[in-house]
Amino acid sequence: MATLQEQAATKVFLADKCVVLTQGSKEVVRIPIDNIKLIGEYTTANGQVVDDWFIVFMTSEKDWTQISQYTPGMLEMLQELGAHLEAEIIGWLAYSTSWKTNIIWPQQVAGQEMWDAISQVPTTLIDRFKKALGLGNQHLVLTTASASVF
Repeated sequence: MATLQEQAATKVFLADKCVVLTQGSKEVVRIPIDNIKLIGEYTTANGQVVDDWFIVFMTSEKDWTQISQYTPGMLEMLQELGAHLEAEIIGWLAYSTSWKTNIIWPQQVAGQEMWDAISQVPTTLIDRFKKALGLGNQHLVLTTASASVF
């Protein structure tokens, strides 16, 4: 877990045709632009407490990286990335206060849901209790639109 000082020094930017995320002097993420197949976003209901809006960079059906929309440099990086991809890369879920997903790029599937959250059926008493408390397990499945990109 990052310290407050490291979080304050976190930034995202483009360098050498890669999306780069750093915390202080440490590089945390490096994604070559040419490997990105889908860019999406999602929101949660956790606003006001923790980050609740994320940009997702998918390089394959099972390999993706999320970066908080609130990370310093995100807007500038998305503008630069859009210029490189010859597309407008803008998130639209800023005011969502619940779980929501959206595909931003590629254009042929933009505006459609990125993931479906599938609840796992509880099989034990403990799992049923967790579900009753709202702590049930869910996993993310690509929508048909997202899967079509791969």
